[in-house]
Amino acid sequence: MSNVLQSQEVAMTRLVERVLTLMECFDEERPSLPLHDIAERAGLPKATAFRLLATLVETGYVVQLDNQDYCLSHKLMRLAAVAQRTFSIRHVVRPVMVEIIAASNETVDLSMLSGINRVCIDVLESRHPLKSIISLGEPVELGAGASGKLLLAYNEELVDELIAQSRRHFDREALLENLAEVRQRGYSHTVGERLAGVEAISVPLRNHLGEVGHCLTVTGPSFRFAPRKDSFIEMMLAAGRRISLQLGDPETRRADVAPASFPSSSNKSTG
Repeated sequence: MSNVLQSQEVAMTRLVERVLTLMECFDEERPSLPLHDIAERAGLPKATAFRLLATLVETGYVVQLDNQDYCLSHKLMRLAAVAQRTFSIRHVVRPVMVEIIAASNETVDLSMLSGINRVCIDVLESRHPLKSIISLGEPVELGAGASGKLLLAYNEELVDELIAQSRRHFDREALLENLAEVRQRGYSHTVGERLAGVEAISVPLRNHLGEVGHCLTVTGPSFRFAPRKDSFIEMMLAAGRRISLQLGDPETRRADVAPASFPSSSNKSTG
């Protein structure tokens, strides 16, 4: 009996996954699609895609147009409105921050883009007496530090405004080259840019449009940080992918990212 129940559960899970895959075939570039394109994008037999789409049409989540193409219905907007009223990025990111600080015992923070500044909106501080202190709500100019460079790298249209308004001198070409390197790596790593002896790694958090308006950063003194830099990079990249997946980033979802894995507690610094 238990084997039968287990088989039913597996079949139900597979069905739900297929339905969600169908709905995620639509995007800004292709808001409506014919059956054969949907089946191809979802990796499903045409007959299976047709049956699932028929159910979605019947329940009002998908509309079949006059030309026989399919598109998502406005019924989804009601669910989106519910999610928007209850959603806070901190609710998604905080559990991952807890895991990071448990594994690293270094300060971890969540920052958001605000004009030509970044603002910390959540922080968990290291238990070490010597640690980085990050102030909640304090605007800090982009362009320096791991968080500031990360957010600027993914919002490069702000570069000229930053250069025009900043009291600091920027070499525009060198800055653009540095930002391109950040995007290519997928993370920002800085040593002593804002505070001497402080090292940090920051990763992008992409939303459902693939935009980067938030970043996650781990920070600590270089003498503790440097020996573990490679494991911190791996940990933070995994965390960024995990959170972006939860935020609905289309590229991360298509990549079928596995949950982040963090270093075991045996690797924690005791210094």
